[in-house]
Amino acid sequence: MDEYEIFVINTEMSNSWIKKVYEKIVLIPATPDEKDLLKKWFSLPHIRRWWHDGWSEKVYDGVSNNYQNLEIDQTFIVSLDGEYIGMAQVYSELENGTTYLNAGEQGIRFMIGETRYLNKKIGRSIVKALAVKIFESASIERIICEPEVDNWAAIITLKRSGFRDQGKVKRPGRNVMRLSLVRHLFLSKTN
Repeated sequence: MDEYEIFVINTEMSNSWIKKVYEKIVLIPATPDEKDLLKKWFSLPHIRRWWHDGWSEKVYDGVSNNYQNLEIDQTFIVSLDGEYIGMAQVYSELENGTTYLNAGEQGIRFMIGETRYLNKKIGRSIVKALAVKIFESASIERIICEPEVDNWAAIITLKRSGFRDQGKVKRPGRNVMRLSLVRHLFLSKTN
C-alpha cells in the first residue's frame, strides 16, 4: 500500500501540540480492505449524527475504484502514528445534489472514527493535511466543506484551519454552513 506523507507546513501555530500531530498525519488512499473499518466508523453515534447514507455509497465506490486523481474523487484513511483513526474524502460532484460545486472547486469531508482521538484538535491537522494535498496535487482554486449548521465541532475546526464562512445554505433535507478555503490565501500562510 502506498502512503502519501504530507510535508510539514512552516507556519505559526499557537499550539505546538497541534503542529506535532500535524507532522504525524498520513493520508493513505483507501482500498477495499478498509471497507469494513469505514462501515464500523459510519455506524458510530458521533458520526451517524452527521453522516448521510448517500455519502457512504460514494465513499465505497471511490474505495472500490481506487481513484488516484484528486480532481475526481478519492477517499483516504487517516493514520496517526501508524494507527488508522479516521477518514477524509475529496469529491468533485455528488449525484444526490447535497453539495453544489463550481468549476475549480473541490469538496471535502472528514471524520475521526476512533473515539479516543476526539476533542484533541486532530481534526485541524487532518484538514490542513488534506488542503495541502489538494492544492499541491490538483488545479483546484477553492476547497468547499458544508457541515450541518449545528455541527459546531466541524465548523470550528474548519474556521481554525483557515476556511471562511460563506453563510448558511439550505440543501435537500438539511441546513448547512458553507465554508471555503481559497488556494492563494492558504498557500500564502503556509510559505
